[in-house]
Amino acid sequence: MDGAETTLHLIGRLLIAFLFLGTLATNAIMKFEQHRARMAAAGIPMAKLALIVGFTMQGVGGLMLAHTAGHEGLLAAHTIAGDRDTHPMDYTAQPRATYCRPEIASVGLTEQQCQDQGLPYKVGKVPFQAIAKAIIGGEYEGFAKVIGSTETDDLLGVHVIGPHATDLIAEASLALTLDATPWEIGAATHPHPTLAEVVGEAAMAVDGRSINF
Repeated sequence: MDGAETTLHLIGRLLIAFLFLGTLATNAIMKFEQHRARMAAAGIPMAKLALIVGFTMQGVGGLMLAHTAGHEGLLAAHTIAGDRDTHPMDYTAQPRATYCRPEIASVGLTEQQCQDQGLPYKVGKVPFQAIAKAIIGGEYEGFAKVIGSTETDDLLGVHVIGPHATDLIAEASLALTLDATPWEIGAATHPHPTLAEVVGEAAMAVDGRSINF
């Protein structure tokens, strides 16, 4: 590892550490000022420094979630390293998770946000009471809601309240990242009996095709 690579490695680790501690974002910027000369010596354009500082500032007062901070850190580190396949930080596509009882999780837009943005949408909503695994486990409070576009059929948002909602939202997060439609989520086979069926059923319900509800 040569000098430039060592500098990139150290700065990348520093960045990730500070972005994981979102409340210390301002201190992270101060650290970057101290390392400006080292970055210049490593051949890192100052434009990249400005981009990373922007990532940091966006995190202040935004989604104060560990997984979001981790994603910010990865994006920033790859940008510093000069990777060409990095993408802009999209906070709408970041899953939100609330660890209470029942659990609450969501990703994408809410109905209110769709209305505010003038986006025509359709909704599929299925309660956990329609899911065998929820009944078997004795926890069937809550529901899954999938929001799709009436114009493009694109997935706009997924919201889950109920048992293991913070685990179930991972499928929706992947679907949103891959630009999957509600129909495609519903067309994927969901093992039975599992709680994951609630997401598949809600996705099918967007077009009135839910089987168990």
